[in-house]
Amino acid sequence: MGEAKFTPVSMGGSQVGMNKDVKYVPALPEGLSSAGWSIHGGKFSPKDTYNPRLGYTPTWSLNNINPQHPYREYTLDWWTDTAIFRYDSLLVSAFYGLSIWEFRDFYKIPRKNFLFFADSGGFQADTQGVEVNPVAVLKWMEYNADVGMTLDLPAPVVQKLSESSLEYKIWEDAADRSYRDYAAMHRARQSDKLQLLKVMHGDSIGHIEMWYKKMADLEFDGIAVSPHPTNEKGIAYHLAEAALHDEKIVHCFLGTGMNTLPIHMYAKKYFKRLTFDSASFSLQGAKFRSFVYPFNPGKALNFGGSYNSTLKRLPCSCPVCSITTPEIMNIDIASERDAKRRSLPGGLLALHNLHAWLVYIDFLDALADSRDDYMAYLKSECPPETTRAIEFIDLAMEKGIEVAQRLIYEEDSTRNVNGMFV
Repeated sequence: MGEAKFTPVSMGGSQVGMNKDVKYVPALPEGLSSAGWSIHGGKFSPKDTYNPRLGYTPTWSLNNINPQHPYREYTLDWWTDTAIFRYDSLLVSAFYGLSIWEFRDFYKIPRKNFLFFADSGGFQADTQGVEVNPVAVLKWMEYNADVGMTLDLPAPVVQKLSESSLEYKIWEDAADRSYRDYAAMHRARQSDKLQLLKVMHGDSIGHIEMWYKKMADLEFDGIAVSPHPTNEKGIAYHLAEAALHDEKIVHCFLGTGMNTLPIHMYAKKYFKRLTFDSASFSLQGAKFRSFVYPFNPGKALNFGGSYNSTLKRLPCSCPVCSITTPEIMNIDIASERDAKRRSLPGGLLALHNLHAWLVYIDFLDALADSRDDYMAYLKSECPPETTRAIEFIDLAMEKGIEVAQRLIYEEDSTRNVNGMFV
């Protein structure tokens, strides 16, 4: 269980390693569109298409970008045959995707050798005060997605989003309200092709275990965990509980920073499939114009604002950087409508960032097969909280969650009136 072997898949464009057992799932945020841009005839220029969700794309035309392949056309995505490089998964929130019923067809997302993940959009719906029909979400998922998440009410929404620790009653109320939507989706299921994952919340062992008890009678295909907060300990709590409950298919929302990503890559051995998503690659590039360092994607060079690049070439040899220049990355886009999210340089930066993260994940995936080498690397590159989280998961699997809590997170081992860890 949990073996991680990469198989190169040639589907047009450059190749990126594909691991079926542990996978980073790029999340496509609202406002960042891959549709509309192409590179062809030695120029960057927009396709003459209209996106009903985002409106018309801005216009660029820059010569001599790719003189080696003057007639090759590329698209700014990672799933079509003309992508600069290919990767085999994507996550979209149903809160945005529902506006296009045939979302997968509209964006030409493959139905073979690809995993389309659909988040329910519960967080966005609650924070924006919008009612969402769980059955409508399910039907959209059944048509478009391979993996879907149940429509949940995140407990922090009930109180202040800035709170790092919430009262037991807050989590219990959120679980009860979420249960009703989970049950509605469970009853309405028709497609056996959609893997539907039960979302689990909680910011402590006691709160997490309460969610498992509340949802115990609803059988789904796996679980999706939502650590709160998304730090090392929060992720360790959820992954340990998932493994102890013998869950085989697990997805983790967020928690993909330089200090938390290694926890997922190590914990893969306890699951049949462990996936985790992030939109940081696109927000870094498309919104903030950040170019992450290929050898350390946790740090970046900023092309935004008043930065004037004197670089003669980009300090990277990835498929994206091989067909563009610092001049393109540094275009002034201040006059664009919704400028930073829909720009050509923003899209290129997002794809460069995605590729850099995938290379780093591939490195961690290989290194994690040797625990001694892996822990030595983490001790040299990450704070102690990262290795403590891994030690917690291992100890929980060997001795139980209470022993691990006492020995690893002893300072947190107080109990509330329900006799549960808080």
